Amino acid sequence: MSITLNNLEQFGIGHNFSDTLYPQDFENIVYGNDSDEQYSRSDPEVTGGTVAWWKEPSYDRWWKIGPKGTRD
Repeated sequence: MSITLNNLEQFGIGHNFSDTLYPQDFENIVYGNDSDEQYSRSDPEVTGGTVAWWKEPSYDRWWKIGPKGTRD
């Protein structure tokens, strides 16, 4: 999965990947290992990988990015 500014609206974070990512969030996207969890307190980037994660500013928390879903 390759995320660009042009396709950012197709992806989300949080429950069912329903929360929006904004252009200003793009610089905080990293690629790391996959996890069964929606977020991690361990930096997924340090172990390599191809799954997109968004680093939440001011917190030691990374949210897994996936195809945009709905809250339901």
